[in-house]
Amino acid sequence: MSYVQLESEPELEASTACGGLKKTPSGRAAVNPDVAAPHAEKITRTYENKFGIAFEQIGASMRGASKLKHLASSRLQMHIGSQITDVSPFEQAVRKVLRS
Repeated sequence: MSYVQLESEPELEASTACGGLKKTPSGRAAVNPDVAAPHAEKITRTYENKFGIAFEQIGASMRGASKLKHLASSRLQMHIGSQITDVSPFEQAVRKVLRS
């Protein structure tokens, strides 16, 4: 199945372009849990320098995405950075998202 990566509110709105496709892709919304993690400089991580829909907005975004007829389903994914050598930021981010 094909999918559309949704990393911001404007991308969610722009996903209406999928309506003209012969397939109905699933939407994958990327949540930014705003968890800092030690890693190499210039690697994205928190709200000020990371992609993804803000943690506080993701509930409303997912509810909105679920109503879109041009997407088969809406899924949630999370990314807190790359080249992270300590598991604790991953644990913190997963716990935060699961509590919501």
